[in-house]
Amino acid sequence: RCVTILRPSPFGFAGPLATAERSLLDSLAHSALAMSSLPLLLEQLASAQRAVVEALSSEYFCEDLEPPSCAFGWGEEALRDYFETGGESAPPKAAPAAPAADARPVIVCLGDSLTEFGSHVVGPKFADATLKNTPLASEVLRATDGNEEHGPGWVALLARDYQWRTTADVLNRGFSGMTSRLLRADLASIVASLPSAPVAAVVVTLGANDAAEGGVPRDEFRQNLDAICGALKELLPSAAVLLATPPPINHQVWPATTGGKGFGGGRSLERLKPYAEAVRQAAAGAGVRCVDLQADFTTRLMHWADTTHDGFHLATKGNVFVYRQVGEALRSAGLNPSSMPTHRPPALAAAVELLDDRDGRYARCRKR
Repeated sequence: RCVTILRPSPFGFAGPLATAERSLLDSLAHSALAMSSLPLLLEQLASAQRAVVEALSSEYFCEDLEPPSCAFGWGEEALRDYFETGGESAPPKAAPAAPAADARPVIVCLGDSLTEFGSHVVGPKFADATLKNTPLASEVLRATDGNEEHGPGWVALLARDYQWRTTADVLNRGFSGMTSRLLRADLASIVASLPSAPVAAVVVTLGANDAAEGGVPRDEFRQNLDAICGALKELLPSAAVLLATPPPINHQVWPATTGGKGFGGGRSLERLKPYAEAVRQAAAGAGVRCVDLQADFTTRLMHWADTTHDGFHLATKGNVFVYRQVGEALRSAGLNPSSMPTHRPPALAAAVELLDDRDGRYARCRKR
């Protein structure tokens, strides 16, 4: 595989920078076009960049000032402004690439282990009997507790619905141990790691770890939620934001699972209630939807205590209930997988006229 390297526009450096510019252009002109030459080319480019920076830092007597890594590619004017202001001036960051016109929308699920484990596929009976002894078990599952799946998980069920209709991709960005404080700090990097596709919705489920002993105080939790909602609106202005209250905890079962030790200590429904209320307040303040899982579990399920397998993490029954509540909220936000435009590659989209369209799914593709 080869790449075509186009001759870049000259930087137009003068004086001591001209030598560095000529070195850069000579490197480009004499570099092979094969992919194997790219490491050498990159090193040549980096060397030329260092020469430019050294020349300017010497001219401005700023030998102790090191431009950031993103300075590679700055023009002479930008570099001079940087050194003249003592590192205070820098070109604005480039805007993220616009999604392709035919890109499939993305629904992102952010949260803690209640979200992470939402990608479980099978139920415990199937897992206990067959998973570790069949090709369904990956090396990871065989090496660990592969029989501890309690699916189908709520994220997996959502992904099935949207994939079944080829209308959106559902991405799981749940992390065990995540708190509002950590998500606030990591949100920008998480969003930056997402595919360059339009984000249609973000489902945020937090509070279970914040409410544990050694977690995040309730007032800070509320402040973090406000900041997270504000950041999501700024980073993903076209996305619908859904805040979910944490499901209830069965404090009679959970201590037996953890022995009351570690980060799992001190969990109880009473301790969790103020955090659920903070989620409701944050959603109302930010003008986003609230999926009140805690209220729904305790008022709509006669035996909600049976919805977890360890008093905290969702069992199959709990996963299915969360799936239904979140799915209903997504539909109310205009993201019904049965009515969203079907995403098809161009060649297939052009051929849908020849396909059986009894349920109208291909007609939605033609509307795009």
